[in-house]
Amino acid sequence: MDTTLKPFYVAWQKAKRHKKPSMNQLAFEADWLEGLFDIREQVINHRWQPRRTVCFITTQPKTREIHAPDFADRVVHHYLVPQLQALFEPIFIHDSFANRNGKGSHQAVSRLQQFMRQVTHSHAKPACYLQLDIHNFFNSLDRRVLYQQLCHRLDKDLAKHKITRRTYFDLKCLCHALVNQKPAENTIYRGTVLEHALVPPHKQLNNARPGCGIAVGNLSSQFFANVYMNAVDQWVKHTLKAKYYLRYVDDFVLLHENPAQLLAWRQQLEVFLHQQLGLRLKNNAQGQIPQPQPLGNGCDFLGYVIFPHHRVVRRRVIAHCREKLRKWQLCAIRTTAQGLTLRLNAANKQVIQGLIASYWGHFRHACHWRLTVKMLKEFCWLRLLFHFKVGETPIKRWSWKAARYFNEQVQFFQQQYPGCQLLIQKGFEQLSFMPKEPVKAVVTIQETGFLRSGIKRREVTEIFIPSLLMSNPFAPGQGGLS
Repeated sequence: MDTTLKPFYVAWQKAKRHKKPSMNQLAFEADWLEGLFDIREQVINHRWQPRRTVCFITTQPKTREIHAPDFADRVVHHYLVPQLQALFEPIFIHDSFANRNGKGSHQAVSRLQQFMRQVTHSHAKPACYLQLDIHNFFNSLDRRVLYQQLCHRLDKDLAKHKITRRTYFDLKCLCHALVNQKPAENTIYRGTVLEHALVPPHKQLNNARPGCGIAVGNLSSQFFANVYMNAVDQWVKHTLKAKYYLRYVDDFVLLHENPAQLLAWRQQLEVFLHQQLGLRLKNNAQGQIPQPQPLGNGCDFLGYVIFPHHRVVRRRVIAHCREKLRKWQLCAIRTTAQGLTLRLNAANKQVIQGLIASYWGHFRHACHWRLTVKMLKEFCWLRLLFHFKVGETPIKRWSWKAARYFNEQVQFFQQQYPGCQLLIQKGFEQLSFMPKEPVKAVVTIQETGFLRSGIKRREVTEIFIPSLLMSNPFAPGQGGLS
């Protein structure tokens, strides 16, 4: 193990990448060099222990507790997990897709679709799938079994001289500290009592059985879930000899031509999970263990309903998208007798850009264009903010970073908002640019900073549509925005 400062510096960079800085992170970075030296000293002297976590409630996609670790602990996670991944990656099966480099939910969906075509020989014969899930997985995970699994791999790699004795003891001490962490007993709770009451009692970490449960919300827990479930993967592939099997965290799918074979596998899986890992299968909405289903029904997996040759977005995902768009609409759109005003301050832009990028990034991996058309009919103001193309992430209309001259910015906004009157700020003046055709809307564009080229950054801050034109003047096919 490299005990210089460099791996801890790399871990620090990874821990803060693509993260909105928290107060905890800013406090660490106020004296980051001293913080990294302190972490290094604790790790190499085997004195590191996890700090208090912060517990808060998230409701999407379902209500659950999230235990956020201290930022210094996140640095240790990013230091430890890559080293463990290098040891465990060779023994993980190919069709385990969660939290692995080069894998992910979209790769898992594509692999399941490939299995569907293979098992049916491209619709030449019928086949079924069996989708199973672990009941209350993270709270039911036995920490003693997990630690044994980690030590078993470290012992093997030490015997084969894949790691040094110093690395062996360093990794083992860090694993021991993490696995024996009891976040529910050393937690700062954020949120109201009512919010925490929304979490069912069996899903609360402080109600887990003695010796069971790990926190949801950090890198090490995601990796430990793969280590724990690897026993299931190996048993399914080598004992059951299941050819078509894949897993994403605790959600896994088996496919076979014969539904009786799937039922037999399910019974054997129940026994194995209970005896070896202390887990049990989750019941479906009817209170029963899931039954084999024909592939023609589609498999509801990772946000999609998957068929052998196409996939559609899950209805619940669409409902969540609609709900968030309606909430944003209430905050950003004001309707009066004179017309409709769309207010685009920095906060509104940040929220809608993240929302659209997230959901349309999910939509575009399925048959989504009809869904997009329905959304644009329901939320016609989306056309004022984004340019939609088939199979591509929507592009925002309200600003352009590549401009070098003021006239280029004017031309850009005229292309984005044809038929609109543009009110563009230039210094202390507000210049008006009228279209040749009748005015459909008034677009206010103000200076919001500087671009890299040195020119002022200008962004749309308000769009006003008169009441006479509020029926959807920007619908395609009506001379509006494309």
